[in-house]
Amino acid sequence: MSIDGDPKASFLDIPTPGRVYRLQAANREEMALWLVLLRKIRDFYRYQSNEMAQRMQSWSAVVLPSAFSLAKREGPLWKRGYYNRTWKERYFILSDGHLSYFDSRESTNQRKGRITLAGSHVVTMADEEPFVFSIVTSGRSFILRAASQTDLEEWLAEIDKEK
Repeated sequence: MSIDGDPKASFLDIPTPGRVYRLQAANREEMALWLVLLRKIRDFYRYQSNEMAQRMQSWSAVVLPSAFSLAKREGPLWKRGYYNRTWKERYFILSDGHLSYFDSRESTNQRKGRITLAGSHVVTMADEEPFVFSIVTSGRSFILRAASQTDLEEWLAEIDKEK
């Protein structure tokens, strides 16, 4: 059962210890709003009480991966560490004006960090290293490297749209 074709865009299952709740949206935009609200509720209650946090813990595995269908772009990039200046491959998801990163695609229920794109600017650093760019925010600069020139251009175009 689906509305307007794509079941991934119109259904979201939230398992809890007692039952599974299924939310149905009319379209992708409505589902995107539901996901934003559910993340905010989950994050709020996560810090309110241990009991509620335990109940909400199962939401991490459902709500965040469901954003893949709504992500503007996702995939691996290399990130230079802030303190340890070595390069580490991370899995990035661009969505809702943020660039979130994880250890790998399989570990997307444990976010390593999140870059807020509002008010940031992007600088390409091709003269230093190929396929390298920096996202400069008010608090910090994030130095990232794509796998190829095409990959770099696609990431930059999508990041620019999300700002």
